[in-house]
Amino acid sequence: MKRLTSGPLSGCLLSLALLLQGCAAYSQENVATAPVLSINRGFSAPVIVDTNRSQADLAFLSAHDDDPFARYEAMQQLMVNVLVGRIGGQAADEGAVIDAIRQTLTNPALDPAFVAEAIRLPSEAYLGDQMPIVDPDAIHNARNALQHRIGAELQPLWRDMHARLRANSFSLSPAAKGARKLRNAALHYLVASGAADGPLTAFEQFDSADNMTERQAALGILANGESPERIAALDIFYNRYCADALTLDKWFQTQAFAFHPDTVDLVEELGVESCDLLFIDAIKTEYPGYLEAGFPLVRSGGLIVADNVLGAGKGWVPGSIDEEPSRVAIDNFNKMVSEHPRMQGTILPMRQGLLVAQVR
Repeated sequence: MKRLTSGPLSGCLLSLALLLQGCAAYSQENVATAPVLSINRGFSAPVIVDTNRSQADLAFLSAHDDDPFARYEAMQQLMVNVLVGRIGGQAADEGAVIDAIRQTLTNPALDPAFVAEAIRLPSEAYLGDQMPIVDPDAIHNARNALQHRIGAELQPLWRDMHARLRANSFSLSPAAKGARKLRNAALHYLVASGAADGPLTAFEQFDSADNMTERQAALGILANGESPERIAALDIFYNRYCADALTLDKWFQTQAFAFHPDTVDLVEELGVESCDLLFIDAIKTEYPGYLEAGFPLVRSGGLIVADNVLGAGKGWVPGSIDEEPSRVAIDNFNKMVSEHPRMQGTILPMRQGLLVAQVR
């Protein structure tokens, strides 16, 4: 054990434990208060570890951990706990999430690319994977509500960051890429706050951007809402890039991914056999439905690709499939593909399983 003398944890005692076998016990003497567990330091493999860290511990690590991966993981778990609690109708301390984001935003020592990644809320698909019974509407509403509150309570910070990073001229350097990513995150939360000038700010970024990263991010943010700027930006993008098929794919993709009332109608208007690739990576219990809805859109010779098809990220355990709705859905999805007369596919054992099937 040693006492740290510099950095955000200066003055704290640090004790490092290495897990070298399947089961081990560790004890620490002469400790006045319960230690805070910073787990998997310097580690980024897809490992799931169950811990009993409190929300207070996660909030502390989210704001102060000097290990980037551990800090990111703590903030994401803090957000997941708050959102899952809210979805289940339980009281959740959203203030801890907002404070952790505030401290992350105002820490000049942190890399902008890391900040942009750390302050993102977990996706709806990821939240669904954490729940035994998935309620898409409840997940969507809870995530939107927290997103709005984060945007509203930290609105001055979002405005300042978005304006300050505007001076970042286009460059392929890591610093410039990180700045663009953080500026887009600031715009996202600013618009989510419900600010009256949010759509106009997004349109100005869309119109003045000298790179596709900022232009498409602004277009995606506008596509989620209801505003005259949304219609104008979509029209401008189409007219500017209609002769470039690769770039025009971004126009289709932006609308297909939008949280907008007419999204399903827009996708259906694409027509039968109009796509070369269908990629599925969302709430696992909905995979069979996604396949049924998306299959008619893929032309002969096209590909259907699906992520997380080996146990929905939790591994296959004999005898447990009937107890896990996401595993039941993934199992049904895999069978649908393997038994379909017009699909020929295989599963690549990469990470959590990648299914690739060709439509005949």
